[in-house]
Amino acid sequence: MALRVVTDSLVLAEARTLVDSAKGRLWIASAWIRGDALRALVGDLAPRIAGGLDVRIVYRVKEAQDLSITELSALEAVERMGAQVRFSRRLHAKTVINDDAALVTSSNLTATAGYGNLPSRARNEELGLLVSDDDISVAAIAKEFETIWNAAEFLGEDLRGVSMIESTVGRFQFIVAKTVRVGEFVTALTPDEDVAVGRVVQLTALNPSFPELETDAAVLPGGYRPGPGRGLPSLGALFSDPSKMRGLLITTTFFNDESMFQIADVEVLKVQPRDEPGRLTAASVPVSPGSLVKTADRAMLGELLGESGLVLGTVRHHPEVPACLNEKAFRTLHVAVLGMTGSGKSNAVKHLVRAIVDGNEGHASRVMIIDTHGEYVAIADDLAPSGHHRVEVDLKDCITDEGVLKSLAGMSRADAGFTSEIEDIVATLEPSATVDLFLAATKDYLNGLRMAGPPADKKKTVERLVTLMERALTKKDRLCVFAEQKATLLDATTKALVDFADGGLWIVDLADDDNAGRRAEKAAAVATYAYQRAKGDRAADDPWRCLLVVDEAHNYAPEQHTGSVSSARPSLDALHRVAAEGRKFGVGLILATQRPARLNKEVLSQCNTHIVFRLANVEDHSAVAACFEGASREVLAQLPALETGTCIVGGAAIAMAVQVEVPNFEVPNAGAEKSGEAK
Repeated sequence: MALRVVTDSLVLAEARTLVDSAKGRLWIASAWIRGDALRALVGDLAPRIAGGLDVRIVYRVKEAQDLSITELSALEAVERMGAQVRFSRRLHAKTVINDDAALVTSSNLTATAGYGNLPSRARNEELGLLVSDDDISVAAIAKEFETIWNAAEFLGEDLRGVSMIESTVGRFQFIVAKTVRVGEFVTALTPDEDVAVGRVVQLTALNPSFPELETDAAVLPGGYRPGPGRGLPSLGALFSDPSKMRGLLITTTFFNDESMFQIADVEVLKVQPRDEPGRLTAASVPVSPGSLVKTADRAMLGELLGESGLVLGTVRHHPEVPACLNEKAFRTLHVAVLGMTGSGKSNAVKHLVRAIVDGNEGHASRVMIIDTHGEYVAIADDLAPSGHHRVEVDLKDCITDEGVLKSLAGMSRADAGFTSEIEDIVATLEPSATVDLFLAATKDYLNGLRMAGPPADKKKTVERLVTLMERALTKKDRLCVFAEQKATLLDATTKALVDFADGGLWIVDLADDDNAGRRAEKAAAVATYAYQRAKGDRAADDPWRCLLVVDEAHNYAPEQHTGSVSSARPSLDALHRVAAEGRKFGVGLILATQRPARLNKEVLSQCNTHIVFRLANVEDHSAVAACFEGASREVLAQLPALETGTCIVGGAAIAMAVQVEVPNFEVPNAGAEKSGEAK
């Protein structure tokens, strides 16, 4: 082993030799580091770091004097070269280590300690040893450096600030050192060094250079109380002058923008125990005042929010973190997708449909869409690349309906006797009877009356039966006998009955029907079919399940005050039944609307997952607040200002309410010729 004594007159030269000869590593520890001393020692390290040199520098931050001596700008400069820099709260060691030698000395990295050109009378008397030609000793010194390094902290890109003097179990505040945004997730340490993760819910900007406020009530957020001694009069003194412009000019002249700082309010969500990195628990102790606050990393947010399932988009302010919905649960959950026109609501539904149809469980899920405007038909190939089906609902008038019966029989009002005669005829028929069978049975009944010579009180009945027969013959293709036959679900291409046996995407296109009442009946037919099919099949080994997506849901399940209930009664009743009971039979529901306040509140209340985009209408905002239990008041207050494509997701399908940025739905086949007819 070679040992050489190093004094303040030799320390720079010996240290420079180590720096110049370093090939694999250059590790430096010093409590204080001055910029001129650091530059004299290391020069330009960028090319060597790019070539693979491992450069680490650790300094001390224990008291105010440390930062009055150490020049952070110099350390930031070497960081930009590629060096790693950390700080320790207990560092007193001073050393320079390369691949096979180590300098251990009393000299800080300052000119007065020998890292400069000061004369001897201006330097401290320093003493140290240079250790070389001894791999064991150098390795031991390097190991101690690593111990210091591993315990040190660094001002990395993830740093956001430092927690303030007061904190509670559920809340803390921090002084912002780097840009932070409302909705961002951050972490801080508890006294037990557990990691608390929270969400920034508010930011307050302060500037102590502003003139003193006069009242004791002028306590600013974070406990900051403006005080005297800044050389400016109070606000009252400034603006009591006859010319208010005088106060304005003085205020703006002495106002120092660089004095501005921010305080962030954080809602604590969970705590990760130090010894159990894979577990998250409820907070039980407050964050330590003075703890470094950092942005939450992907691993932490993945544990908090879940890392698998249906990917809707990315967590806002954390683009590296996918926002995943519980896929297994989502298929049978009831979901409300809400947002004003142009906010991104339909775009999100398209993402969800494509993700669900082409699922990751080895088979496609069954999704049925009530497509009001043909929006989903137009991109069906892209929603379901593996294939899709177009469905049309053939509606017929039931001959036993009072209104239809009156029209066919030429009656101005209902006739109980005539209605009773028709019901007697229908009672002789099987549930599958056609209109032809009904007309045949009616003809037999009419002939029987004629042969028997009907009494006078039957005269009107006979006349009306004749009229009924004549008119029914001309319209029989649009008539049915029983209410269950009113709606028939057909393949839009082949016109054959569909049984929805296959998984995948089934689109019910209502774009060509402008009659709101008929659209409601068609939607009711689809919802009723799904409910009854799933309920009847629930005991099967492979039960029939589906997810029903209703576009423009407020048209099909309107609230009472909208005046649309009478025309939408069939679909309202059917959707209410699905919302209330569908989950137990495997029927999930997605309701999409731009007017939550016009959607039936009982149906909306059954939605246990919410995807909410921008909403500006006061009534709509109130409707969401009344049903969206997973979001705090602060989160809901952001709804009117959400950018297009940004939503708040919360409820049973996700671990906690979070803002999500949903990308534009990609349509790979846009502008290209479609490969064939929809199945």
